This record gives sequence, structure tokens and C-alpha cells, in this order.
Amino acid sequence: MVLVGHSYAGMVISGVANEVPDRIAHLVYVDAMVPTDGESALDVIPDKTQRLIDAARASDAP
Repeated sequence: MVLVGHSYAGMVISGVANEVPDRIAHLVYVDAMVPTDGESALDVIPDKTQRLIDAARASDAP
């Protein structure tokens, strides 16, 4: 089986492959998050995106 993931789905197909590795022949990441073992989506987002998230959180603070 070949799993293809785009964007956040890179996280999803990585998790699936981790759960059933014997059923997956190939993973294809298309402009996707590509985590290493133990990483979360917040660990792999680009720095620019993280700065935008941080700024949005700061603007919501009282």
C-alpha cells in the first residue's frame, strides 16, 4: 500500500505507518509536514508560521 499525505496529512500518514508498518510499502509526502520520531505538528511547522501563531496568541492576551 502507498500512502500519500499533503500538508498536515504528513503527520497522519506517519502515524498510520507507525501503527501498521507491515501494511505500508511507501509513504509519499507532498508539500507536507515530515515528522521524525516523537515530533508533534508544532515541532515541524516552519519558523515563520510559528511566529504568526505566537503573535496571534499575544494579541489575544488580556
